[in-house]
Amino acid sequence: MTFRRESFRMEKPVAENYVTPSGVMCVQVLVPDDVEHVALLQGLMAQLTNIENWQGTESDRAQLSYLWEASYVLTDWSVCEVADMAQIDLFTINAVPLAGAGALTYNASATLPFGYAMSNASTTLYGMEQPVWLAAGEYDYEGWSSLTTNGGNTGVTVTDGASVIDTILASVNQSGTFGTRVHSTGTFTIPDDGFYKVVAANNGTGAGAGRQANWISHHIRRTS
Repeated sequence: MTFRRESFRMEKPVAENYVTPSGVMCVQVLVPDDVEHVALLQGLMAQLTNIENWQGTESDRAQLSYLWEASYVLTDWSVCEVADMAQIDLFTINAVPLAGAGALTYNASATLPFGYAMSNASTTLYGMEQPVWLAAGEYDYEGWSSLTTNGGNTGVTVTDGASVIDTILASVNQSGTFGTRVHSTGTFTIPDDGFYKVVAANNGTGAGAGRQANWISHHIRRTS
């Protein structure tokens, strides 16, 4: 694509046509992926700090050029992190029973990081799932769970609602004194942008007859 030089020409802005604000605000600006283009943007913005580049009364020109200079000085010109790398926090108080099976039970304990956990029935393969939109890429995972006297071995997976896309945690032993919190970490891969489900469920095993899945929260962050 070719741009005509004339398309970038602009007459000096008339100060009285712009509302004179009392301060500055923050916006996100994207530029081509090279520091030379950051320098180009700096140069363009610097033009608005020059009173001679404004038309109008001297007081209006001075006020606007001053505010643009303040904006220029306050701007963080370092490379920023893109929004889709933000962390996603899922709390199982908002989960639903996996495939409609079993029942969710609210469990409170002062020793838990968030004061509660959600448990499913002590039945093989029962668990809880939460829908979430994820962009394609690699992800880091952190999960919090609690031990329980009826706890089994719980796995955490990502599914498309029908099939497992990736296994995050193969088996977390949840048998023990309720309120004892467990921190687990893992990684997973999302092949395509779309809606998925994060599932915490008993994997079919556990001490004795215990098969309860007892999960608190999922915390995921895209890394690439």
